[in-house]
Amino acid sequence: MTIAFKLWADDNGGYYPWWIDETNGGTKLLLEAWQHYSIVSNEFSTPRILICPSDTVVKKPATDWSDDPNRGFIGLKDKALSYFFASEARDILPQHHLAGDRSLKGRDGATCGVVNIQGVITMASPEVGEWDFELHQRAGNIAVVDGSVRQLNYAGLTQFLLNTGDTNLSNCILKPW
Repeated sequence: MTIAFKLWADDNGGYYPWWIDETNGGTKLLLEAWQHYSIVSNEFSTPRILICPSDTVVKKPATDWSDDPNRGFIGLKDKALSYFFASEARDILPQHHLAGDRSLKGRDGATCGVVNIQGVITMASPEVGEWDFELHQRAGNIAVVDGSVRQLNYAGLTQFLLNTGDTNLSNCILKPW
C-alpha cells in the first residue's frame, strides 16, 4: 500500500490523494476510506490485497475495480477494505503511519483540521490508541511513510504513536466501516 500511495504522490507533485482537491484529481474532503484507496487503483495489481487475510468474516474481497455491488471495489466500498489511511501523512514525516489495520481504536467522530475531514476521523493519540481483539488479538500492522511495515502490540503501538512526528499527537486516521 505504501508504494502505491507513494507512486501516486510522485505523479501528483509529491502529495497524497487526500491533500489534493477532487477538481485536481485528488480525494480531499471525501469522507469514506475506500474513496482514498480507489483513486490509486492503477498502482495496485488487484483490489484483493486491500483485505487483510484475518478479516474475511466481516469484509468481502473485491475481484475488480468496478462498481458491481457483488464483486467490484467501487461497488463494495468499505466492505472491501481492511485498512485505514492516515490523513496527516506526508513525506516530511517519514516515521508517520500511512495506512494500517482497521482494528486500531481511538476517539471516533473527530475532525482532522489539517485536511479538513470532519466528523468521521478516528484520533489515535498515544493515550487512547489501542488495538481491539477483532483481527490480531490486540496487535496490528502499520505501513509507515518511510516504506516500512511494523507489526505492533499494545505497548509498541503506544510508543509508535508518540514518535510519528505529528506535533499535536492527534494521529488522525480514516477507517473503513
